[in-house]
Amino acid sequence: TVVVLARSMAFRPLPGTVISIDSGFYVAATLCFGSIAAGRIVALALTLDAVFRLATGTKRRSRQQWIDAGVYVTYLGGMSGALLLVISRLMSADSVALADRGNHWRVLMTIVSIGVVFVIAHYAIQGIRIRLAGQRAGAYVARMGLPGVLAELTLLPLAAVVVFVYEPK
Repeated sequence: TVVVLARSMAFRPLPGTVISIDSGFYVAATLCFGSIAAGRIVALALTLDAVFRLATGTKRRSRQQWIDAGVYVTYLGGMSGALLLVISRLMSADSVALADRGNHWRVLMTIVSIGVVFVIAHYAIQGIRIRLAGQRAGAYVARMGLPGVLAELTLLPLAAVVVFVYEPK
């Protein structure tokens, strides 16, 4: 629920782009629920968000535009969920979540490491997609890439708070 609510506060600085403040919650989910569950949560949340935004948009679309939108929805959710899963597994998030929860320094460093790599990789992949669509790389970096990365990284302390207060049942 928190992930979907954070995602709903996203905004669009450029056509076809979205800056959101939800990556910190994705990182927290890896340490609270495990990398596989977090990957699924991210894939589902981003897919549902993209479907909702398409369905409630006022723009009329041709058949080809609907197909393109469907491809984008699948790409966004699946790519983001898979990216978080792979990064979390490579950085041993599951072992930290299960074995080292009491080692606050290691938990904090894992949150920061996963968060920084995930956010930068996610924005880089989006930048490649934007560039392939014909937009200038400089415009993407100035209007979305740099502000988006900085905004998302400033929320990593909130991810740490979520992880530290989470009590598994």
